[in-house]
Amino acid sequence: MTRKAIIIAVGEPKPSSKAHLDTDLWHSFLSSTLGGAWEVNEIIRVLGDRREPVLDAVGDAKGADYSLVVFIGPGEVVKRELPWAEGEVQLSDKQTLSERELNPGSPYCTIVLDCVQSLEAAQAIDGGNDNRNETTEALARSRDLFLKRLREAESGLVKIYAMNSGGSTAAQPSLSTRLIRAATQWARTNKGALLLPDAVAAVKEHIDNPILRDTLKYNGGRRLRHFPLAISI
Repeated sequence: MTRKAIIIAVGEPKPSSKAHLDTDLWHSFLSSTLGGAWEVNEIIRVLGDRREPVLDAVGDAKGADYSLVVFIGPGEVVKRELPWAEGEVQLSDKQTLSERELNPGSPYCTIVLDCVQSLEAAQAIDGGNDNRNETTEALARSRDLFLKRLREAESGLVKIYAMNSGGSTAAQPSLSTRLIRAATQWARTNKGALLLPDAVAAVKEHIDNPILRDTLKYNGGRRLRHFPLAISI
């Protein structure tokens, strides 16, 4: 199976900005054994300042068997022309994108809308140290297990939402930070694959704010076999 990860962040193009910190965190996580040993050419990072670069990146994933799309920035759940509500994200130029436009249409696809704004430094947690200090054998085993669990899962689209609740969230860790922190903690005592609904459930356990906890949703449909987030070998 082929994979493509697209990490989109809205923010100032500075190495110290929250946008860069979260994209760096995702890149480090994904390329490590913990994240499934994604290769450099499988990961695209783009700042969400305009629609065109974002849509071009999404287009690059159309031929992949599995795509992971992570959007980090402002957004909300809205009801437009469809009979149901859907996620809508805002870019730096004040233009918007619907979750439908972020979907590459891959047979297997995960969309993460991380729309809880935070000022917490993303580098404050251990998200995996990319693959520079990991053996070729360990990376290959992680990649094989990740793909094995993907093939065992039911195909289709799954979505994870975390939206602003209207109050201040400056002291709250982002969803990106929380998911990777949960994976890191899980791997300390477990082997195998951490599946997406289990990761989201672990995140919810550690959210004290009930309003913020209610904004975190995992939409996996009626599937019985879910996609992996992390691998422990």
